Amino acid sequence: MENTSDSVFNKSNNIVLESVDKHIDQLVWFLNHDDCLADALGSNNSVKISKQNFMETNKKWATERCADLFAIVHEKKAIGMISLSHQEIVNHTTRIGYWLGSRYWNKGYASKAFQLILELAKRKGLKHVSSAVREDNMVSRKIWEKYGAQSVLEDDKYSFVIDIEKM
Repeated sequence: MENTSDSVFNKSNNIVLESVDKHIDQLVWFLNHDDCLADALGSNNSVKISKQNFMETNKKWATERCADLFAIVHEKKAIGMISLSHQEIVNHTTRIGYWLGSRYWNKGYASKAFQLILELAKRKGLKHVSSAVREDNMVSRKIWEKYGAQSVLEDDKYSFVIDIEKM
C-alpha cells in the first residue's frame, strides 16, 4: 500500500485521492453500515469488521497484489476507496478497483476518482489498466466506456482494458 503521507494526488471537482490511513473510521463505517454497498460488493453485512481488521486486511491485500490503495475523498470526507493493483512494471499493466458508499452513487464521484487514478497510473509509467465488471453493474460499465475501454463479455462479467497511451 502506498503511503501518501497526507498528500493529495490531485483534485477533480472536489474529489481527491488520499491515504486510506487518514480515513479508516469513515471507510469502516461504510463497510459496516451501508447495506446497499454490502449487497453490491457481495459481502455479508451482518459480520462487522474492526478498524484493526480493516487495516491488517488491506495491508496484506495490498502487499500480496502489489497494490496502492486510496480513499476517495469529497469535501474532506472519505466516501469510498480506489486501488491500482496487480501492478506489473515490466509489462506496464495494472488493475483498477473501487467502491463508493451508496449515498454517493450516481453523482459522478466514481468517474472523477477513476480519472484521477488513471492519471496516477500514467505518471507511474503504466500503459494498460484493466478490470472485470459484473454485467449488471451498468454504472461501472459506463465509466470504463467513457474512458475508451475495450471490452469482452465472458459469462456474467465484462473484461475491460484501457490503453492509457491512447487517451
